[in-house]
Amino acid sequence: MQPHAGVLRHVFAALVLAASVAALALPTTASASATSEAFLAGIPQHGATLGDPKAPYLLTEYVDLQCPFCAEWAREVLPTVVDRYVRTGEARIDLHLVSFIGNDSVTAARFAVAARLQDLAWSMSVRLLLDQREENTGYVTSRYLRREGAKVAGLDVAAAVTASRARAVARVVRRETRSFLSNKRLTGVPSMVLSRRGSRPRLVAERNATSRVAVVRALDRLIRPQR
Repeated sequence: MQPHAGVLRHVFAALVLAASVAALALPTTASASATSEAFLAGIPQHGATLGDPKAPYLLTEYVDLQCPFCAEWAREVLPTVVDRYVRTGEARIDLHLVSFIGNDSVTAARFAVAARLQDLAWSMSVRLLLDQREENTGYVTSRYLRREGAKVAGLDVAAAVTASRARAVARVVRRETRSFLSNKRLTGVPSMVLSRRGSRPRLVAERNATSRVAVVRALDRLIRPQR
């Protein structure tokens, strides 16, 4: 695939890390800085979806598993979003894995998509984000994936390794990346789009996606306007 303007999109998030000061206290039972995927416990996962499939709002999240700002998102923002909106049944989240940083992105995404076949895409993706290494160093090896997969409760690691090599899984990874790159409204990862049946999708987190305060304020304004 030829270089695209989106290849370095994740860098834009650095602007927010430099400018963002989290001054708002947010009541939540989830840790604001997660050290594991434990904040997902008890929430149903089905395919790429986290949460009640009947939840009125749909959040679509775009991440590259090799993107450092996506890792920051997984530590600092996602636990609060999950606890505040998904655990309450107000929203569900669909995960779209984007792979434009390098080969490690592709290899990690294929393994996470393979875990999707076991309804553990979220647990596996968050685990890979939280144990992320330096970009494009070739760290996403079979040994690394097996080790991280073994940390995800219920995952058949051998089956995931086999599935990750399938052409069908490779097609999913390519399709999700192309879909992201062709969407002119999306200019960086992590990104989150909110939609509800009958309403126009709204981009609620991008570039400032590592600011927990900004994301929660945006979601509260759209999901809980009367509160």
